[in-house]
Amino acid sequence: ARRCERLMATLHLISNVASLDSCLATAGDADTILLIEDGVYVGTQPHSRDLKAIDDDVRARGLDGRLQPNTSVISYDDFVQLAVEHQPIVTWC
Repeated sequence: ARRCERLMATLHLISNVASLDSCLATAGDADTILLIEDGVYVGTQPHSRDLKAIDDDVRARGLDGRLQPNTSVISYDDFVQLAVEHQPIVTWC
C-alpha cells in the first residue's frame, strides 16, 4: 500500500526585525509568517507580503493602529490554530 501524505505549509515565527529578510528568502507563497515578540515591529514597515501579528505583543509595544494594512492582528487562540494547520513550524530569532 502506498501512503499519501498531505503536504502542509510552513508557519514562520518572526521574533525580531532582523530575521525577516532571511525568512522571506526561504518562505513559500503558501507559507504563513507570524510576527511575535519584538518581531511585531516589522508590521509597522511597508512590505509586500501579508503578515500576521499576535495582538498581545502588538499592544504590549504600543503599536495599536500603527500596523500596515497587510498585517492582520490575531489572538493566541488563532496562533494555536495556525500551529495545528501548519507543518513544520520554523522560529527565526
